[in-house]
Amino acid sequence: ETLAPAFPHCDLLFVNEDEARATTQRDTPREMAAALRHLGATDIILKLGPRGCIVYEGAATTHIPAFAVTAVDTTGAGDCFAGAFFAALHRGYSLTEAARIANAMGAMVVSHIGATTGVTDWDQTLRFAAHCPAAESLPT
Repeated sequence: ETLAPAFPHCDLLFVNEDEARATTQRDTPREMAAALRHLGATDIILKLGPRGCIVYEGAATTHIPAFAVTAVDTTGAGDCFAGAFFAALHRGYSLTEAARIANAMGAMVVSHIGATTGVTDWDQTLRFAAHCPAAESLPT
């Protein structure tokens, strides 16, 4: 009830799975995105933690898998994901390309203890994204 009036004014909504579930009372990512769009959200980045994220852009839906890493600490992963995402957009990357780079940053962060210990520079993040294998899991 509190957030819903803001959705029609958002060009891009970042939401994790728990937040989307609580907001929409829906169970699957597809249902959550549909409900968020019904509330007025346009493009949506639905973060799925170890399963990556889903980009809902216009009529397109793209699952961006997570990277295959061992998570030791998730502190700061969401904030670093967002920072990398917007850094990529600022550099002209598409939403799906930005989501892949953001997943890479999130994977690097959760691979280290501490909120920013795994944060590297732009070039190292791109190398990580190019060479680290994707995880096998798919969204539900």
